[in-house]
Parts: sequence; C-alpha cells; structure tokens
Amino acid sequence: MNKFKALITSAFTITISACGGGNSQESRGNEINQSYVESDVFAKPSGPLCSARKNDPILKVEYCQEPTASSASPVQLLQALTNSNRPYIEFSGLGIRMTAKFNSILYQGIEQKRVLLHADRIYDGEKFYDYYSPISDDHTRAYAASPAGTTILTRDSDPQIFGMSQNIPLTMPPPGVWFDQTSWSTYFGMRTDWLTAPTERTVHLYGHAIVSAGDGHKLLETTPSGESSSRSKGQCPIEMELDVKSGDLTLKNSPVTCIDSETGAQMTLAIPKVALRSRASVIETVLSGSAVTASLVDAPEEVMLVNEQISDISGGIYGERAKVVLIRGTSSNAYFLLVLRRLD
Repeated sequence: MNKFKALITSAFTITISACGGGNSQESRGNEINQSYVESDVFAKPSGPLCSARKNDPILKVEYCQEPTASSASPVQLLQALTNSNRPYIEFSGLGIRMTAKFNSILYQGIEQKRVLLHADRIYDGEKFYDYYSPISDDHTRAYAASPAGTTILTRDSDPQIFGMSQNIPLTMPPPGVWFDQTSWSTYFGMRTDWLTAPTERTVHLYGHAIVSAGDGHKLLETTPSGESSSRSKGQCPIEMELDVKSGDLTLKNSPVTCIDSETGAQMTLAIPKVALRSRASVIETVLSGSAVTASLVDAPEEVMLVNEQISDISGGIYGERAKVVLIRGTSSNAYFLLVLRRLD
C-alpha cells in the first residue's frame, strides 16, 4: 500500500481545522488589528456577516456577500448556516476537475464556481440541491443528492473553512473497478483580511504535503477480503514562510523528500523560491510558467512521477492572523496538496 498516493475520498474531500471561537466583529477587541494596513496581500474586509445583502434576479434568492475573517466568528458563521430563516451565503470556489475511470485518474485543471450555502440547500454553481443530511452542530458533512450525482460539503467543528466535492457517476462500474466518475472539488472559507492580518513580518507555517499520481496509474489496491487497503495517505512534513509585506510563500529546505518507513515509497516536492504569492489572500503563481516539481516512486521501484511540472495552482489564506493556508496544484498527471497552520 503506497501511503503517498492520495485517495479521492481523502484528498478531494477536505476537512480542515481552523481557528476557533470568538464574538462578533464589534466586540472582538484585541483579536482585531486596530492599526491595520491596507495591503493587496490580504483580502479587503467585507464587513459584518450579512451586513450587505443582495437579491439574485435569475436565481430568485437573497444572499449575503462572501464573508472575510473579521466578518464573524466561526461559531456565528455556523449559526447562520444552520438557521433556515437566514439568507444564503456566497462563496467563490476554485476547484479541481478530474475524472476517475477504471481505477485511474485524469486531472483536468482548475475551474471556478460560485457556491451559495444555506441551512437547507446548496447551489453548486449550476443548480440547487436539497440536503438529505444537513449540516448541523453535530454533523461534519452535509450531503445533497440529485439524479446526476452527489454533492458533499464538509466542515470541521470550527467552520472557517469548508471543503466541497461534487461527484457525478459516468457509468455503473464493472466488477473490480472502484470508480467511474467525474468530480469537481474545492475549498473556500473566510479569508484573512486587513483587520485580521498578522502583525509580524514573517509567519511560520507548519503542515504536510501530499502528492498523488494519476493518468493511468492504479488508485486502489484490494485485500483478500475485497476491502480497500489504501484508506490512509502519507503526509510529508513541511515548513513554509509567509512574507506579510510581499505576500511571497517560501518552502523551507526545498526540495523536500520523504520516504515511507513501511513501504519505501519516496515523494519529492520542490517549490522555487519566488513561485507562490498571496493577493487578497488568494494564492497564485508569481510568473507565467512558475511551477512546483513533484516526483513519486512507489515500492518496489515503480516510478510514478519524475520531475512533474505542476503550474495550475490555487490556494488561500484563512482565519485570523493567517491561521490556515491551503495550496493545491494539478497537471494532467499529478496533484499536490499542502495544508499548513500557525502553531501559536
């Protein structure tokens, strides 16, 4: 079992722990940066949650504009999303499109969609779907079904960040084939804004990296009992620095290489020194052609990826003081995910 190969249901349905608790924007006190600086590195504050409401004449719904980290506490956001009398809340998701067919995977680039969240329904950029298992205080996932497929919304106990996966089956898979579907997956949340930006010059972030190989490579293995034996995924420890003034994100000690102690599988990830940058708390590549390089060698000596160039990259900075950073990238052959957090 190769622990460095990410499974669809784990790498594409993201549940992230974010910063917790807090009161309203007006009463947070020291949590708000009173001497904030307007900067293009972090998002412009969108105001208190649902202070700006709009009506969509086509969809015929009332919605609140996308909140930023100073708009509400995670608890208040969850309260708004579990109250049927509250309007929809708008988010923008940069998602990865992929097709999983005959136990292999083909990545098809990044696609942006508008998402509207409500206590009872979800709009996935194309249609409204009712939840048959709604999001609530004691549910970390909400499911919305349609004749075409299933949409899964995930959150953690502190819902600063959401993950969303839309899975549409292509055919009924034949025996022995685990997946035959197309998917779009994204994450979104309350981005760090001027009022909640870090006050120090450099933010140290710690987390893990995942690299997944696709384009014809096997996704899953089976045990004699017929169950999947690749439920876990390898997580390569990484450290990055965020320059608050420039917005540059740098991977320390690049390239990073990890070897699975059980299988001997090896993963390598290299990020050029000036490749990733934050603008309005949205992570982008600095120059056209900037790329992350990934390699993946499975045991016994099965070469999955060799210096794969990944330049289709998206990501975001979320929560107070840049609490959580998520970065994803894809080529037709590969996918990587970086999940990083402040430790203080």
